Amino acid sequence: MRQALLDCCYTDWSKISPAIFGSMFQSVMNPKERRNLGPHYTSEKNIMKLIKPLFLDELWAEFESIKTNKNKLPEFHKK
Repeated sequence: MRQALLDCCYTDWSKISPAIFGSMFQSVMNPKERRNLGPHYTSEKNIMKLIKPLFLDELWAEFESIKTNKNKLPEFHKK
């Protein structure tokens, strides 16, 4: 089991959708226990519905206005 876990460290997981891991995470837990503890996978699509209007839309608009200004980009990057 240890070796299988170590072998997984050398896999390029970037090509695997996080939704698969979220689904696996939820499916291995006892439904009653999961309900009591509250861990649930939230898709990127649903997360974006919340964070886009909160701050991402504003950040994208700011980026669009300064993206050609090399003097302002470092400060924006810190944000």
